[in-house]
Amino acid sequence: MIVTDLDGTLLDHVTYSAAPARTALAAAAARQVPVILCSSKTLAEMRALVRVLGLAAAPLIVENGGAVWFPPQWNVPDAQHGPPPHTAGHVVRLGTSAETLAPLLAPLAAQVGATLRGFSAMDDDEVARRTGLSLS
Repeated sequence: MIVTDLDGTLLDHVTYSAAPARTALAAAAARQVPVILCSSKTLAEMRALVRVLGLAAAPLIVENGGAVWFPPQWNVPDAQHGPPPHTAGHVVRLGTSAETLAPLLAPLAAQVGATLRGFSAMDDDEVARRTGLSLS
């Protein structure tokens, strides 16, 4: 198997192109070597990228290692959390849920004297503006 980060590794950091890696990706596919992507991106973003790159179904390490998604055809006996909404497959959550962490944000901010706001408190436009990411 090949496990790779995306930005600046598999994908060019500026152009976001995988062109330089196409030969290696084709060689991996010809040998049925799974290419496992690892990124801070969400599962939806990663699955879209897999389609664009034409990669075979393989596990995806998402949200900075907060979870690992396994395609439906992968037998994952410990995938106790079942499929995520709107997708097939299984997710093994490794990180603490946002629902658990969100209530801790305000007390932590007060303790350290900082102003903290999670993405869940922002609408999509604000997240895009603050992160420099596009909405498309």
